[in-house]
Amino acid sequence: MTSQDLIPYKRLAGELLISQRKSQYRVTLTTKEFLFQKPHMSYYLLLDDLLGIHPSNIHGSHRQRLYQLTANELIVITQSGFHSQSPAKLVLPFHPRFLRFFCKITGFTQLE
Repeated sequence: MTSQDLIPYKRLAGELLISQRKSQYRVTLTTKEFLFQKPHMSYYLLLDDLLGIHPSNIHGSHRQRLYQLTANELIVITQSGFHSQSPAKLVLPFHPRFLRFFCKITGFTQLE
């Protein structure tokens, strides 16, 4: 993945807390929003719109643990523009350390 494969998004309003880049995606968390970027598509949500997060029944590649986010509204960003989904569910891979940090910031309780 090159940086040209990611759709640029520069409208983050909150203070940057963490930004991680993995081989196939980038995750950005601010005090107000969450942005998940993969090649040619990004997902944006306000933390105030987040209703919950829980382990998904689906497993990712290499037995990677996936989590389902449920939100009042989710913005999908593609090369053809912005698309709003309301309500929305999104299944994403989270590293355990990132999940602990995410739950701490959002106030959600992490269940094992």
